Amino acid sequence: MSRSKENKEAARKARQKQAQREQLLRTLKRFLIATVVVVVVLGLSSLFKKDTGALGEAYDNVRTFPVACGGEAPEYPTRKTFTEATDQGLTENATATIVTSCGTIEMDLDTSIAPDAANTFAFLANEGYYDGTAAHQLKTDFVKLGDPTATGRGNPGFTFQGEKPPAGFEYTRGMVALGLNDTQRNDGQFFIVLADKSTRAPNFSPIGLVTSGQDVLDLIAAIPVQLGEIPEISQPSETIYIESITVNP
Repeated sequence: MSRSKENKEAARKARQKQAQREQLLRTLKRFLIATVVVVVVLGLSSLFKKDTGALGEAYDNVRTFPVACGGEAPEYPTRKTFTEATDQGLTENATATIVTSCGTIEMDLDTSIAPDAANTFAFLANEGYYDGTAAHQLKTDFVKLGDPTATGRGNPGFTFQGEKPPAGFEYTRGMVALGLNDTQRNDGQFFIVLADKSTRAPNFSPIGLVTSGQDVLDLIAAIPVQLGEIPEISQPSETIYIESITVNP
């Protein structure tokens, strides 16, 4: 090969290597830029991510709503779990006082139909399980409370068999009953009937009747609702807190 051709070939190879180096540098540059972007995005996400407390995002969310009836939000509650409810020694004269954002409700506890449910309610109340929790469902005929997670899926660490009332039983205004979860077991959540009569089927364990605080029930019934954790328009747009429940056995 002539000297001229050798020089041209050498120059061609040199240009080829230079082009390969430049391509490699461009690839590395793009990779580094992409890596930096990912790191920055993850860092910003971590920086601005909403902290979730012990009771979860749904409960934290309702704490950002206005407090119902002009009340004040209680302190953030402590998450509590149990393995079972111990005997609370309820008598036929047992009562409970429920202090809410909208006022105080007095109720007589009834163990005649659902003694396990009434005892569990009293146990959880005495343990402070309900303190600071928020109502998670409000419909025209009832308000549902007693779930610390505010999702309708929470429980105190255990569930138990529901005690159904007799056929034809009707839930009338002021009646208090424990709800059922998806497996048809009681999980500590309860509802209070707001209308003269509820259309709910007689599947829920009745535990008592409101004796004082009918005006509080009216205030609760008047609170607007919105789409919430439960896929229907039934979440109170103002947070109804249970401040405390005191049981007199």
